[in-house]
Amino acid sequence: MKKNDFLPKELSEINLVRPTSAAYITWMLHCDHEAMALRDKYAAEREETEIDYQDREIIKRLNNPEDFFKWMRKPLRGKNKFLLRDVMLNREDEITPMVRDKIQTSWIDDFVECVIDFFIECNNDPSPWIRENYDNVRNPYAQSELCLVLGFRGGEEDSAFLVNEAKRFVAEYPENDYEQGPIIALYMIHGYDHYMRDLDAI
Repeated sequence: MKKNDFLPKELSEINLVRPTSAAYITWMLHCDHEAMALRDKYAAEREETEIDYQDREIIKRLNNPEDFFKWMRKPLRGKNKFLLRDVMLNREDEITPMVRDKIQTSWIDDFVECVIDFFIECNNDPSPWIRENYDNVRNPYAQSELCLVLGFRGGEEDSAFLVNEAKRFVAEYPENDYEQGPIIALYMIHGYDHYMRDLDAI
């Protein structure tokens, strides 16, 4: 079987995986061990300001969902971004309802990306909620990234939906890379995501 035989012809003939897309970068930062190591190295070496130190102390003390919502919308730097994610994961049961509610209406990229990282790493599988509530999500970028989450947390039962979303994104948003979320998810579900580390092999 060719590496893209699970895709319909109209998708298999386009430039499939784009290493500059947000979905590819998200995949890489969660699945490519070398990229993860470099990410952590740069975060550790980045020179921090007094504001960074102050922010870190506040993040450590975040206590309620609305406080998390405020900080998830901020363009945090390096260590603080990872710290916020870890604190969120430690309070998963408390903040999950807020995360699910806000992702449906948010147009803030930093918030969307924070939610996607949370959904990929959290203990409770978000796939059933995504399947049920996907149509309520207004932001196409958020939809694309939620498709990617299904690559991490879903299964082959999501394939038809992901194919349809990839085709819709290509038709409705030809100037964007939104189709990359469902396409990369399909590669993951069908066991070919490791080829994405060598794009010439795809």
